[in-house]
Amino acid sequence: MNELKKHIFEQYETYEKVPIISYEHAFHSFTKNPYLNGKANGNFVILQHEIYEGWVEKESKNIIEDEKRIRTIIDDSLMFIEKNISSVTEFLSIKKLTTEIALEKLKWLNELCIELYYTYSFFTVELIKTQNPDLLKQLPEIRMQLSNFVTPLWGAYDKILDFIVEKEQTTRSKVDMLISSEIENILHGNNEILKQDELEKREFAMVLLDNKIEKFVGKNAEEVRVWLDEQNPTKNHLEEKKNTKMVEGMVASKGKVTGKVVVLRERDHKNYAQVLAGKKDFVLVTFMTRPEIVPHLKEACAIVTNEGGITCHAAIVSRELGVPCIVGTKHATEVFKDGDLVEVDAENGVVKVIG
Repeated sequence: MNELKKHIFEQYETYEKVPIISYEHAFHSFTKNPYLNGKANGNFVILQHEIYEGWVEKESKNIIEDEKRIRTIIDDSLMFIEKNISSVTEFLSIKKLTTEIALEKLKWLNELCIELYYTYSFFTVELIKTQNPDLLKQLPEIRMQLSNFVTPLWGAYDKILDFIVEKEQTTRSKVDMLISSEIENILHGNNEILKQDELEKREFAMVLLDNKIEKFVGKNAEEVRVWLDEQNPTKNHLEEKKNTKMVEGMVASKGKVTGKVVVLRERDHKNYAQVLAGKKDFVLVTFMTRPEIVPHLKEACAIVTNEGGITCHAAIVSRELGVPCIVGTKHATEVFKDGDLVEVDAENGVVKVIG
C-alpha cells in the first residue's frame, strides 16, 4: 500500500460483478508485454467489491503510435482468433466434466487469456493512438472480433465454475469470488475456502506497479478501495460539472442534436430492456454500452458515455448507426438525470442541459 500511495489513479472502467478468474490472468498480460518490448502497459489497479472497477495512472500508460506495430497487433489478433476459436468451442461442447479435465482446462484457459490480452489490452484500455483513416476503420472491427472471442472464453470459465458448484454443492456467488489458485485447491480436494463467512461479499484487488503484480483480498482490498476513492483526481471536479450541468468528452461520431436523457447506470444494466423499452429519439447516457443493448440503440438520437475511446463499443455502434456520440466524459451518469433536455454537440465534444 505504501508504494501505491505514491501514485494517482483515475477510474477508466466499471462493470457489473464478474467471476474473478475471467479477468485475473488477463490482467497478468499487462506485465512484460511483448508488443512493448517487455514493458508493462502502465500502472493499473483492478478492484471488485459491489462492482468491477478498472483504474489507471494516466501518465504511465504506454501508448503505441507506430503504424507498423499497430498492424502487427491487428495481424496477430486475427491469427490468435483463427488458431484458438475451435478449441474453445470444442471444450464448451463437452457434456460432462471431470476433476482432471477441469484442472487441465483451467490451466489452459489461463494461458490462453494471457496470450489473448497481450493484444486485446491495447483496445480495452485504449493504448493505440493513430490518425490513419484506414487504421481508424480497421481497429474497431478488430476489437469487435476480439470481443466476440471473449464471450465463449468466459463461457469456458463458467463451465468450470458450474462444475465446482455442482461438485461442492455450493453457490455461484461464492465461486465467482475465488481466485485461480483457490479453485485449483478445491479441485485437488481442499474446499476449506468455501466455508469462509460471506465469501461472496469478499473484496478483491490486483495492483500493477512497475511491471509487478500484487493481489489483495478481504480487508486489504478494502483499504485499496478506500484509498482509490479518496485520491480520485476526477472526484473534485464532479460538483463543478453538476453545477454547470455540462460535460466534455471525446467525439466518437460527429453530429449535433437535442433530446431528452435516459440514464442507464451500472445497477440498471441487467434491467436494460425495461429501462429502454418504448423509448424513441432519446439521448442515452450510460457508463458504457454493450452488445446486448444494440437493438435499443437504434432508437437513440445520440449516445453519451462515461468511459471509452476510439475503439470502444459505443464508438463503433454510433458510427454504424450514424448517430452523434461522445465518449469518455467520466461523469455523465452523475451530472444528468432522466428527462433532462440536453444538447449533444458531437462536433466539439460537449453535452449540456438546455431545458
